[in-house]
Amino acid sequence: MWKQAAALSCVVAVYQHAVSAFDPQHAENITIYHVNSDSFGVAPLNMDVANLPGDAFFDLRSLVSPLECANGQHSSDCTNPEVTAKDLVITKLVLTVDNRFGSYAFCNVCVNGSAGISGSCSEDGEYVCACRHGGGGSGYFCWHGTCYPSDHSYQNQTACQSTCKRGAVPEIGEYPFVVGAEFDHTAAADGGDKSNVNAVQQPSPGGTCNNSVGYENVTQFFGGHGCRQGSPNYECWRDNVAAKMKGGIWYSTLEKGWCGDGTSPAPEGCTWQVAEVVKIVNKTCSDNAIFNTVESYDATHGTNCFKQDECMVGAARNTSSACWIGCFYSTILGPDSGTPGGAVEGMPLDDLLSAWQMPFASTDPAQGGCADLPPKPHRSKNNLLV
Repeated sequence: MWKQAAALSCVVAVYQHAVSAFDPQHAENITIYHVNSDSFGVAPLNMDVANLPGDAFFDLRSLVSPLECANGQHSSDCTNPEVTAKDLVITKLVLTVDNRFGSYAFCNVCVNGSAGISGSCSEDGEYVCACRHGGGGSGYFCWHGTCYPSDHSYQNQTACQSTCKRGAVPEIGEYPFVVGAEFDHTAAADGGDKSNVNAVQQPSPGGTCNNSVGYENVTQFFGGHGCRQGSPNYECWRDNVAAKMKGGIWYSTLEKGWCGDGTSPAPEGCTWQVAEVVKIVNKTCSDNAIFNTVESYDATHGTNCFKQDECMVGAARNTSSACWIGCFYSTILGPDSGTPGGAVEGMPLDDLLSAWQMPFASTDPAQGGCADLPPKPHRSKNNLLV
């Protein structure tokens, strides 16, 4: 037991003493979360990570999966191990990053030779990243106003072009950023001044991944794409989750930009490192804490939707039932959020985000806390696709 504890302490200590090799003028600490199988280590190598509202968006949007997948839809969440694996954990980290952000990389786990939008792959169970979509497929993918051929989309070109809109003013996340461009990404994420954004003119699907930490605004990228007349309610819920999670950011942290764990000199050109392992929690524990909070909010401030006979709460809840899923989204987004043009209301965003933080703030289940799981060493595969 002592040897195990000592080994785990060494894992944390190594990251705490890692030294970055990038310009300290561009060094910034960001607090991020990432969801993955417990078999992976704490360093998010070739993974997509998120700030608090960005992580909440990922989790909330995937709760529609039982309805979507039962209807034979082609959502990647139906087979995404970050949604379906039985040993999921959520890791809260502080990263030190070079804040000259670059093009966002789509990083997904390889399953049966495919990593979804990230492309084909050869090693099941490993992460694969890509800064473009496969061309020449049977479908088209909307990237901020332009439709691109994609091997991983089932929408035809006419349908894509009829719904794919582009705003008049470029937004953070709409273009990849030149490494070295300086901009106030925090202000931009909140709808602030974007005049200092230095953007290249070619959209990301044609580009390749470099060492930089990728950046994507989830509201801009995911909002308003799927909910239209005739859409099932879950398409509207997913869109409206993106609309509600303003300030949600996804980052991509590629292995070739990693500064290492401190056991050897940081490579030249690296752009990120783990500064602190804050806490690792079991995702089921985290989910239950969040679900309890939402159910309680409905009972005290909502419509008592969960009191319906077929809707169970607490330990008896069935998160795959249409009743429970409908009540959950009605509570957090408002009763009209499952229809096109429906108002996004419901549970205040601050209350939702507070629920997401409870598992990390305590180990007391009565306070929504979760046990602090031990960190594991990183897994390095150098498996980036570009």
